[in-house]
Amino acid sequence: MRKILITLALLIFATPVFADSSIYTDVRKNSPYYDILLELHQKGIMIGYADGTFKPNQYVRRNEYSETVVKALGLDKKMVVSGVEFYDLPVENSYYDAMQIALYYDFLPLADNSKYIYPNGTIIRKYAIFPVVNYLSDKVITVDQAKNILGKYKDRGTLKNDDLIEFAKADIMGILPVVGNEVKINATRPLTRAELAVMVYGIFNEEYNMYNKKIEHYGAKKKAIGSRIKQAYVKGDYAIIPVQTEIPVQMTTKADSQKSQVDDVQKAVVPWNLITKERYLLIKAGSKIELEVKDVQKRKFLRRNGELRVESTKISTPFNQTAAFPAVLIVNDKIGLGNKIFKFKRIRTTKSEKSYLKLLQDVKVDLTSGLFVNEKL
Repeated sequence: MRKILITLALLIFATPVFADSSIYTDVRKNSPYYDILLELHQKGIMIGYADGTFKPNQYVRRNEYSETVVKALGLDKKMVVSGVEFYDLPVENSYYDAMQIALYYDFLPLADNSKYIYPNGTIIRKYAIFPVVNYLSDKVITVDQAKNILGKYKDRGTLKNDDLIEFAKADIMGILPVVGNEVKINATRPLTRAELAVMVYGIFNEEYNMYNKKIEHYGAKKKAIGSRIKQAYVKGDYAIIPVQTEIPVQMTTKADSQKSQVDDVQKAVVPWNLITKERYLLIKAGSKIELEVKDVQKRKFLRRNGELRVESTKISTPFNQTAAFPAVLIVNDKIGLGNKIFKFKRIRTTKSEKSYLKLLQDVKVDLTSGLFVNEKL
């Protein structure tokens, strides 16, 4: 966050001249967003131009975006005492305070150390929406939940997972603007003035306050059918899987005390859902675990038994998370005919066999999101 000193004070922004409060010459009264524009205009949050137009399809300028969002969030009562200097934003500029406040709250995207803030430039939809979403709420949802929420949008498949989540949160909050018949997110298209109006209408009317209630549906503790981990216990929205608990896995690679080398990478998968006694989902089937060979000793002359120690390092879940997962693989002795006759042991794992990982520390899981709370990798 850039260093901008802001204090509480009454501040009146300079704005374009008001158009007639009941008529915009380029917006018909039967327009689906006419009432929104009228209410925002009457409350001084977003207004038209001196020629009586609103220009709903025009891309919003960065200075207009800043002023409108700052007003909608009630931040216009803050005064900038010491702002960041920009070549294209003199102190006497009518949008100076609004843009400095927007910058302070990270609403405006800007390259580090830039000397230009581009007041008349456009702002793409994702960069206009995401900062407001994060300002209003820090609640989390999963990628699967986001895909479900955004199911009606035709271009959702083009989005990265992180963008899916932010747009889904905006949709729940009622601040994902869609104007017209095109049901698309259009993440990288510049935001229009009509779309900004729809967005800030949701903010000003506190539709986002319903977010916490709506998110309860998406953030409730998830139940599933699977194999119970009896040692796991529930505390509120979290579950703890205690140290020494054995986690069933299926190896997808092979390790052998006669062939493996230290630091060799091994892989395993959780073959079915792992759940608590109450049937809350702990670890989803298909979660992938990466392991490393930590110690290996070959069976040979004067050393009757081989040794093999394999530890897991991380787990990647279907919820798009990779987290630390410290555990040691329990490896069974493979006793063949030669082993029985000469009484030596060769230690190895085979592909597709069922094995167990013994946890080396407690593991904490958020039951509402399926995310591990321990340190992410």
